[in-house]
Amino acid sequence: MPKDIDKVLNQDCHEFLTDIAFKRLQLLEDTTDAIDRKASSLLGFVSLVIVFAMQFGAPELSSSLDMHFSYAAFTVLFASLIILIVCLAPRKRQMSPDPSKMLENLWGSTLSEAREQVAASLDGAWRFNEKAHGAKALLFTWAVWLSVIGMGLLAINVLVIRVVT
Repeated sequence: MPKDIDKVLNQDCHEFLTDIAFKRLQLLEDTTDAIDRKASSLLGFVSLVIVFAMQFGAPELSSSLDMHFSYAAFTVLFASLIILIVCLAPRKRQMSPDPSKMLENLWGSTLSEAREQVAASLDGAWRFNEKAHGAKALLFTWAVWLSVIGMGLLAINVLVIRVVT
């Protein structure tokens, strides 16, 4: 086996791992964008539910139970709206390697040094973006559950309490 075979294998390995890291960062960004699309759709739907419920399903002032269920449903639905707006707020994303700093930092470096620095910056970007994605996913999950609870309270109020009283 030639002595240079280790360098060739090492170079191929670096290229392979860097390619995987870039693809994983792109996948993470795509899933974060998917959460944004779902959150904006849910925001529109919950807004319509609130508008229609307030327009056509105003609580009966004579029924205390009707008022409590209606106000509880509206409170939960408004909380869901607020969480969805926070979820959709722009957040900082870390893109690595930064092209403007890449030439400055890597000029005169050997190929192996450049690969190590790029790999380290990709790792940092992954960790930063993964935390931001996790926070956004958690907010979206809470908003979905609050929306389901709010619509359930509205349904109970309209289908059960108003029929009984």
